[in-house]
Amino acid sequence: MSEAASSPPTQETGQAGLAGQLRKTFRIPPPGERVHSWHVSPAIDMAAYHFSWLWVLLPLIFAGPKYPIDYLPYYVFVVTIGFVHRHYTLGYAYLDGEIFARHRRRFIYTPLLLGAAFLATPYLVKASIPSGALSIGGLHWPEVDLRLKVLVTTVIFGAGLWNIWHTLAQKYGILRIYTAKALSEHEASVPGWVDRLFVMGWLPLIVTYVAPPFAEAISTEFKIAGLFVQPIIGWLVTAEPITAPISAALAIASTAIFAIFEWRKHRFRNRPRLSMAIGIGSLWACFLLVDPIKVYLAFAFSHGLEYMVFVWAYQRRRYAEPRSPQPTMARLLEHPWLTYSTYTLALAAVYILLQDWEGFRLWRLPSVRVANMKLGAWIFYWGVFQSLLHFYFDGFLWKTRRPEMRESL
Repeated sequence: MSEAASSPPTQETGQAGLAGQLRKTFRIPPPGERVHSWHVSPAIDMAAYHFSWLWVLLPLIFAGPKYPIDYLPYYVFVVTIGFVHRHYTLGYAYLDGEIFARHRRRFIYTPLLLGAAFLATPYLVKASIPSGALSIGGLHWPEVDLRLKVLVTTVIFGAGLWNIWHTLAQKYGILRIYTAKALSEHEASVPGWVDRLFVMGWLPLIVTYVAPPFAEAISTEFKIAGLFVQPIIGWLVTAEPITAPISAALAIASTAIFAIFEWRKHRFRNRPRLSMAIGIGSLWACFLLVDPIKVYLAFAFSHGLEYMVFVWAYQRRRYAEPRSPQPTMARLLEHPWLTYSTYTLALAAVYILLQDWEGFRLWRLPSVRVANMKLGAWIFYWGVFQSLLHFYFDGFLWKTRRPEMRESL
């Protein structure tokens, strides 16, 4: 062995190695480059997927406790990101001919059905079914006048519940992406049920132990669905001595099972999965340590940013090579910064300017009503409509187990 080969590394070579590692961590690979283990790169994955909630939670910790006045700018920012991210799939669905042809009926008929319900909202929130409207023999329904606003409230409450599932399913999906990339490197796979249990295993504890003390704030946040929220909160307060210990045991067990399988399958060497798991576990733990309303906002921001970055990463790979015919979406993304920034800022501006943020407006909007409903109410119900469409589209567009999707992951 030569002297050069046997000599210990110098300070210069160590510094060069560190610089190389930093470049590898922070560089954004070209769209056509195959990335091992990570989805985009270590820095982007950790900043946008694993620990994105810190961008909002850290400043919120130093803000006052009064919701949301003491941290209104952050609240406006988070809620706006939630509104914007739901629209990020529309270009992919309607401006890519191949995708549109593959799901033509779904892309046409579902928006028409939901859109009709959206346009009928002013009627639904004020109309009612008179008592005895339906009579069969001696049976009469309803027994008293039934306001259709109950139906609207039920849909909103259901959308809220589904949003919780949707948010957690997205984090589960990112974990499975890392699993798929590990498989491509001939590593063993952690079963899907282990990841799902880990991602969702803390939710019962948050619902049964953290939520009851903040019943008033929760009722304020979900005022429009108070018909359902109020009795649920009341039951949770009563049952807490029984449900909280059981939920705590489930949270601990879900984390322990994940750690055991991760050690058995990967010996803790799959860095993307470990980093994602630490981010998820830390976020859940913050509910026990910090004002949960603030953590909820950080959770919501994390979900929105994850989604927007995922769509960007997926589309930059999908359209990296010219296609014949070239989809409209691919032509738009020849200038990605211009396309994404224009689209995002336009949606954000519409949402921010038309909303009444706890009595505060960025500008004095004239009192305009459409179909006897304020513009702000229309924007709110549009958000509900777009949420339902967003949930439905995501249910079949972003299935990571589908081979045609894995090509661009």
